[in-house]
Amino acid sequence: MLAQTVPTQYQALYSSMTTQISSFQTTLNQSWNGTRYAVAWAPHLSTAESDDYLALIAADYYDNTVATELLELQATGAKAVTVHINFPILYQPFYTYSGTPSNYQAFVSFYQQVVAGVHAAGMKLVVEATVSEPLAGTEGADFGPYYQTLDWNDYMDGRAQNAVNVAQLIQPDYLSLITEPDSEAANGSQPTENSPAGALQLLQTQLTAFQQANITNITLGAGAGTWIASFTTYIQDFAAMPLDYIDMHVYPVNNSYLTNVLTAASIIQQSGKRIAMSEAWPDKESNTELGTLDISTLDSRDVFSFWAPVDTAFLQAMVDCAQYEKFLFFSPSQPQYFAGYLSYDTYGADTPAVLLLDAFDGASSANRTGTFTSTGVAFSKMIVGTDTKPPVTPSAPTLVSSSSTGATITWIPTTDNIGVAGYNIYRNGAVVAQSATPPFHDTDLTPGDTYIYGLSAFDAQGNVSHQSETLTITLIDLTPPTVPTGLAVAGVTQNSVSLKWSASTGGGGVAGYRLLEGTSPSTMKIVQPSVPGTSYVDSNVVSQTTYYYAVESYNETGISSAPSTAISATTLALPPPTGLQATAVSVSSVSLSWTASGGSDAPTGYRILKGTSPSSLAISVAKNLGTTYTDSHVATSTTYYYQVEMVDSLGRTSGPSNMLTVATPGSPSVPANLVVTGNLPYALSLNWTPSTGTSGVGGYYVLRGTSPGSMSIHANVTAPPYTDPGALLSTTYYYQVESYSPLGVVSTPGNLVTVATPAPPSVPTNLVVTGNVPGSVSLNWKPATGTGGVGGYYVLRGTSPGSMSIHADVPAPRTHTPYTDQSAELGTTYYYQVESYSPLQVKSGPSNEVTVTTPPLPSAPANLAVTSVVPGTPGSITLNWTPTPELAASGGYRILRGTSPTNLSIHAQVAAPPYTDPDAYPSTTYYYEVESYELGITSPVSSEVTVTTAAK
Repeated sequence: MLAQTVPTQYQALYSSMTTQISSFQTTLNQSWNGTRYAVAWAPHLSTAESDDYLALIAADYYDNTVATELLELQATGAKAVTVHINFPILYQPFYTYSGTPSNYQAFVSFYQQVVAGVHAAGMKLVVEATVSEPLAGTEGADFGPYYQTLDWNDYMDGRAQNAVNVAQLIQPDYLSLITEPDSEAANGSQPTENSPAGALQLLQTQLTAFQQANITNITLGAGAGTWIASFTTYIQDFAAMPLDYIDMHVYPVNNSYLTNVLTAASIIQQSGKRIAMSEAWPDKESNTELGTLDISTLDSRDVFSFWAPVDTAFLQAMVDCAQYEKFLFFSPSQPQYFAGYLSYDTYGADTPAVLLLDAFDGASSANRTGTFTSTGVAFSKMIVGTDTKPPVTPSAPTLVSSSSTGATITWIPTTDNIGVAGYNIYRNGAVVAQSATPPFHDTDLTPGDTYIYGLSAFDAQGNVSHQSETLTITLIDLTPPTVPTGLAVAGVTQNSVSLKWSASTGGGGVAGYRLLEGTSPSTMKIVQPSVPGTSYVDSNVVSQTTYYYAVESYNETGISSAPSTAISATTLALPPPTGLQATAVSVSSVSLSWTASGGSDAPTGYRILKGTSPSSLAISVAKNLGTTYTDSHVATSTTYYYQVEMVDSLGRTSGPSNMLTVATPGSPSVPANLVVTGNLPYALSLNWTPSTGTSGVGGYYVLRGTSPGSMSIHANVTAPPYTDPGALLSTTYYYQVESYSPLGVVSTPGNLVTVATPAPPSVPTNLVVTGNVPGSVSLNWKPATGTGGVGGYYVLRGTSPGSMSIHADVPAPRTHTPYTDQSAELGTTYYYQVESYSPLQVKSGPSNEVTVTTPPLPSAPANLAVTSVVPGTPGSITLNWTPTPELAASGGYRILRGTSPTNLSIHAQVAAPPYTDPDAYPSTTYYYEVESYELGITSPVSSEVTVTTAAK
């Protein structure tokens, strides 16, 4: 029999759904023996779904909205919750696309807070990481435009990375990678996914990404909705993949969509996988409406309370099925209807967007008060059975704060065998509010009254604890004292105003007075919040200024009277300093002194005013201690104007002192007529017209550079002229001169001159050895050239490349006539180079190097011996020796003979051994030696031989 509250237009649908669910329940009961199984009951934590996008990272959203729903789900007996963390909520490239890169970490932090809260409650977390579908009436973002920018490969990679990030950063207990290939394809603008082959390709991409990331500690699953075409093909394909469980979604209850659960369960069990259901809720649509209603219209039908019996029957069927098929977990997807429905009579004419938003707000409010619908209570009984045990009695509440019309109380949360749903707040013995969590803010109370607060805790099935001990609060009294009268000025100085007034009275007593001050009647505000007596000296005033005053009284509770009648007072002027004078003036500073200010107010410092005209004076120093000051921020040749003002302890200033005029010293005149008077190698001579100046001339800075933009001080001289001894050859130099005064004030630079220093001749080339005979080496080279002419050549000689030095100076002009080194020693290796030089003695670099080894000294003939003696008058003596091996054809031997060892002389000259001496006389002793010679070089003598001829 239909409930009378079902609207007429929904009665047929209501009846049809009831029949379909009942039929499935009957089919199930025929196979199930009622044995219960430890399923993880995991209703959706709907307030944390990623479809709500930016609302999730708003300030206090987690504490005010997510945390309360989590408590209420726990109170039903749920041991887990399910959350959508859909692509692209944890995919960084999306935030580059959206221009909000900082939001990525904000969402990571939000979901890390969610999983921490879930696990802290002793619950597990199921995550679906698919694609988003924000509904009308929510604060979610439409990710459709972003999805449309992705091709199929980008989409698969993005889905995979989003899921990997969920696994690594959030670490849920269960993670479903694909759940509705058809709706995911439509929402993500990727039609390829809407086929078993496309969905399988996407799943393989995700599993590969998990393998590459070495993620092994997450229980993974995938699946499809029971209404999808080829449903069993998807289930079979996914069951063959390396997954831990196969997921199913149930929404339409039409046709065979419910019995498809049992068919799929059989396939999954045969594959050895676990069964899970991460979304389930009965869609309110007829057979003729299937596939014709948009998601907002369809979901907006769920909000009405007349559907509660249908929703309860559906949940009972799915809970029984989960226990029969031994589901890993079961997740009701619309837990907001555990907390609150909307009345059709009140909201039936609203649009889907308004209905969905109102349903969300209503459920959030119900969560904050611990309220459950009949559907929520029924679900609790389905998963934990009938609970009759009340929560533990809470401890007494405590006071956080109070005012004259309100109070805030808090308490320590208590416990329950299942979970505490909320607390009844008692005021003076009656329940005035319910709250899921502390604190409680009580308002619209009566000032001065006393209130007694207590608590009791209740659970989802309505069990209520005993009432706690109480807290008593008495609110403050709002009755103010009388308005002060007789406010008057008792005295005035430059820096103070003395006030007095008549005392106030009041039933609550007078705790003190508040002083109001302003520079006009309309700008008065409290400047002294607590004055104990009826007089006050205001020392926070400026001289020569009119102030307005009023006084108000207050009692012990802080309640104030109205302000008194306002009065005014004008402070006296502060005396200015006198006798300002300059005690020292230089090019970089001006020293000042003055006479201290008089009057009743002692100065704590002085303010220095400065300008370049009497009308341009401005604050240069805000506060200077003492009566002297040195201004180090002055320019030369400038007239300055100074004044000084006194500053007192409150920062007030007097009028200015007398005005002082000071002119700083100037620079000499600019040096003129700079000219180059000499340009010798390594020395440039400059001269200029001397400068003049009223302060004298201290000297001149000579500026030098190799370009007009590289000028710097090169020399400091007392007067012209100047010779630059450091000028390099072949270089263009720029010169200027600045003058400076004895005080160091520098003029601007004078005229610029340019000079190019002399260049050396070209390097001699083609140096060659043209002759090498004993005692001389001949050289020749190609002559040098130069714009300044060639003065001559330096011949460099050494016995090693590192020992070269000038050996000869060959003057120019010169043709190709060789140069001969007449001092070359025999048997020596020499290295030669040639440098050219200009008539100004500017040398070129050295030429190429040549090497020559002079002829050696011949060795002495060896083995000199007498080979025969023939007597006669005269007779003959024949000598022989070993020839000198290095002797050339142009050489020969000299025979030395004598009749004593010390008087040998050249006796003969032969080309080669042997030699016969034809004029040896009888009875004579002869001494012989032999020496070799070549090209005028004579070797050492041989060993000596002696022979005596026979007597006649």
